[in-house]
Parts: sequence; C-alpha cells; structure tokens
Amino acid sequence: MEILKAAAAAAGLRISNWRLAGGAYVTSATRRAPFRWDPENDSGQALELAALLRMPIWYEESAVVADQRKCGDLGWRVEFGLHDGHRDRATRQAILKAAAKRKAMA
Repeated sequence: MEILKAAAAAAGLRISNWRLAGGAYVTSATRRAPFRWDPENDSGQALELAALLRMPIWYEESAVVADQRKCGDLGWRVEFGLHDGHRDRATRQAILKAAAKRKAMA
C-alpha cells in the first residue's frame, strides 16, 4: 500500500478512497471525478505511469528494469522485478517501485 501511495504522489494523483480488492480511487488535476487506479494489476495504467514520469524500461534475461532517475541526475537508480515467467507482472512491479522511489527522493 505504501508503494502505491508513493507512486500516486509521484504521478500527481490524490487518493480519495482505498479499494479492499486492491488499488484506489484517485483524482488528478485534469480528472476531478474519482477514478479507479490499480497499476499493480492493470498493465495499461502501469505503462501510463511510466510514460507520465518519462521512465525508461528495458528487459534483461531474468529481470525487468525501470529507471526512475530524473533528467539531470548523475547516477543510475533502477528497480528490478524478476519475472519468473510473468514478465507483465514484473514490469508493473518494477514501474511501481521505481515511481515510489522517485517520489521518496524528491
């Protein structure tokens, strides 16, 4: 839940209500009506988050790498999600972890 909160904050979303089944209802500056947001289980929303944060993503043999550094940062800071045959789930996890870490470092 903390990773989802930090990722939402990195994306400029405000959580209005948690869902018991996962995810949350959020609002944004452009969408004032609450909408369901669950990038942990929704690949489209995870990729929208990565695009919004201009986050490069690439694949290695046993991992997904999502780079959360900001433009102008000196070091590489990345998150790995081991896919164990579930590359889509690992991609969502890597994006969420990198977005949350980005917010924590802001």
